[in-house]
Amino acid sequence: MTLRHRSRGFSLVELAIGLVVAAVLLSSLLVPLLTQVDQRRVSETRRMLEESKEALIGFAIAYGRLPCPATGTTGVESIGTVAAGDCTVWDGFLPGTTLGLAFVDAQGFAIDAYGGQRNRIRYVIANPAIFPRAFTAAPTATAGMRGATIATLASAANNNNLLSICGSVPTGPTPPPNCSGVVALANGSAIAIIYSVGKNGFDPVQQANLNPANPLSAAEAINLNPDKAVIFAAPNNKPGEEFDDIVTWIGPAVLFGRMTAAGALP
Repeated sequence: MTLRHRSRGFSLVELAIGLVVAAVLLSSLLVPLLTQVDQRRVSETRRMLEESKEALIGFAIAYGRLPCPATGTTGVESIGTVAAGDCTVWDGFLPGTTLGLAFVDAQGFAIDAYGGQRNRIRYVIANPAIFPRAFTAAPTATAGMRGATIATLASAANNNNLLSICGSVPTGPTPPPNCSGVVALANGSAIAIIYSVGKNGFDPVQQANLNPANPLSAAEAINLNPDKAVIFAAPNNKPGEEFDDIVTWIGPAVLFGRMTAAGALP
């Protein structure tokens, strides 16, 4: 008598249950992994911004002035009359080529850890008629801030409406002129600001958000407005108003102190 064993496979219901269980397990592993990736990119971007700040201070020590922001098609500072040290704009992109940074795109613009054109690092100078040039009767780009005394520089910093960094969005005009009524991380006391637009990104050519799944919050939109005097660093997040810009800045005390210690200021 021959015994025949009939092999039995999985039913469609059993296969479906198995796929659901596998999907749940994979998703439980994927979410923490994506979170870790984002955290690493944020940490790396912060490091890049700090390195950028050091590069700007080093440039000021070497040339007696801050570089102009980059605009146009290359990551070179956009300077007008070289002999006068005039910037064509005061709000643009970090000139990665001019500063000799390693984290740049194909055009030489400095980029953050998210990479790509929409994540070029932004750079704003408080007053391009003062800090990129000298305080003399005939300012020159080569003399820069070395042509002024500390007292003159301090007076300019106190009386020329430097940039503000607010911890939340003030009520009133948009963009606001200062941090009146809200927490100020630097209220009229930042000479230069360097910041990343974060994960959601922004396209500088199309002037449009490239990631509809992560729309710009009101604060992020203000940060991208040209000719601004206020930047937001950590406004209160609301549903649909998530904020992921990463901001750092250079104040007068830090810049003048470092330049003086290096013998770049009298």
